[in-house]
Amino acid sequence: MRRRRWKTAVALFTASFLLAGCWSHKELTDIAFVSAIGIDRLENGNYLLTYQIVNSLNIPSGMQTSGGQGPTVTIFQTEGKTVEDAFLAAGREMSRRLYFSHTSVLLIGKSTAENGIYPIIDIFDRNKEFRNTASVLIARNGKAEDVLKVLTPIERIPSNKINKTLEYAQEDVGGRVKTDISDLLYDLTTEGKEAVVGSFKLIGDKKKGEMLESQNQTELDAYLTSGGIGILKHGKLIDWVGGQDALTITWLLKKTKMTSLDLDWAHHPNALGLQVRKTIIGMKPAMKNGKPEMHIHISLVGQLQEINVPLDVLDSKEMARIEKAYEKNVEQQINHGIRHMQHDQCDVFGFGEMIYRQYPKEWHSLRHHWNEKGFAHLNVKVHANVVIANSELRTNPFHSNLK
Repeated sequence: MRRRRWKTAVALFTASFLLAGCWSHKELTDIAFVSAIGIDRLENGNYLLTYQIVNSLNIPSGMQTSGGQGPTVTIFQTEGKTVEDAFLAAGREMSRRLYFSHTSVLLIGKSTAENGIYPIIDIFDRNKEFRNTASVLIARNGKAEDVLKVLTPIERIPSNKINKTLEYAQEDVGGRVKTDISDLLYDLTTEGKEAVVGSFKLIGDKKKGEMLESQNQTELDAYLTSGGIGILKHGKLIDWVGGQDALTITWLLKKTKMTSLDLDWAHHPNALGLQVRKTIIGMKPAMKNGKPEMHIHISLVGQLQEINVPLDVLDSKEMARIEKAYEKNVEQQINHGIRHMQHDQCDVFGFGEMIYRQYPKEWHSLRHHWNEKGFAHLNVKVHANVVIANSELRTNPFHSNLK
């Protein structure tokens, strides 16, 4: 009995060494938190990496209204023949170890994206410190380094501004996308689907935008704003899509819940404004005479947010005509956006993937050159249903009763 207790005590004592949790600890004074990374390809073929490093002492916390006197982020750059070489260069030039677990933005320069993003995504997918929830986007009007150097006034960390702007615009406005690394990897490796990414661009004087003094004024010399949707084909940027065609993409990808739609009425342009509060999308492939086709059903529920013509909103027949007019506009808009992508021969909607899942045998003969021979000539039928639930706090517009 005593020997058994002795053996148990020795085993527990030995196991305690395995439970020690400080063997790989890192002091905060030894690491630098990277909030965003920018990647540009230089003329000499090398990669330029731009790190946006958080200055935690200059960020207000708790009830503080302001932090330190300096900027909330610092820019640090390295160069290498490959992305990995550029990463290793940081160890030779910086006093702290770069820490990527809090990196939330991977920004790729426009020309770099046009040449292909496969080598970039591969290394970030392999890096165990880099989270696959980080947003991937493209610098719309130039280099990634120019965008990351600009300070932002409301969100003290610029990467937070980028993520929050894209998230809000994608869900509540439409025409913008927030794509993370895991989403991008899925699109790049899935048959019958191409990838889309969001973008951000710099407006104004980039040199003044880097200065802390530029934040102490009501009108900024430079600021960041979201751009259109970048279309990737085989990992290369081939086109930009904006406006209503971009809204079609976010609708059919089921990323947009709310948006606003204008309608010409009574010979007045943009006379009515519908605030869409609920969106339901249904898409189903079908085979007809041995050829695939897609059927799309979209249901929108909203309320009249703007009425610029005399209108009796209590007239059910009049409201039914307005709903029919909206349905026609939505169908035309979606068809136009699909034709745009068919012209690019790039199936970003994943129609090919749906056909593959529904008709795997037929897909075998369609998979080769799907974008060019299948998607580009695909027959797509769109049916819209619009319901106007109410007209906010007022029924008829006040100008209907003007003297």
